[in-house]
Amino acid sequence: MKKVKTFGEFVNEGKETKNPYSISTPDAKEFMLAIDNLPDTIKKIKVDTELSMFNPDNKTFKPSDSSWKKKVKNIVKKIVRTNKVLKYTLSSYYGDLSKNPETDPYYIGYEKEGSEQFNKDMAAGKYGPLD
Repeated sequence: MKKVKTFGEFVNEGKETKNPYSISTPDAKEFMLAIDNLPDTIKKIKVDTELSMFNPDNKTFKPSDSSWKKKVKNIVKKIVRTNKVLKYTLSSYYGDLSKNPETDPYYIGYEKEGSEQFNKDMAAGKYGPLD
C-alpha cells in the first residue's frame, strides 16, 4: 500500500523543512487565513489576549473544542481593533524545523511599537536578572 504524504511532506519535498503553518505578517487578514489553515490535529494553541510587553495574559485552546478557531480569531480581532500591532506571529513551539507540524503545539503573539527595544533591554539585563 502506498504511503500518503502529509501536507507538510508534500510542500517540503526535496527542500529544507519549514513549518507550513508558521507565519509572521503585518497583515491581519493574511494572519486570519493562517489560523483558518491550521489543521484540527494540532496539540493546542496558546493565544495572547493582551498587548503587554512582559508576560501577557493568554488562553489555550485544544482542537477537541469544535469552535476553537472561531474563539482564537475573536481574540485576535479584539487585538486588531487596538491598531497597535506591527506584526502578528503564529509559531510552533518546536520551531520551523519540526518533524510533524500537523500535531505540534502552537502559539500566537504580537509585536507592537517598542517590542524590539524592550527585548534588547531585557537581554542586556536593563531590568535586572531574569532568574
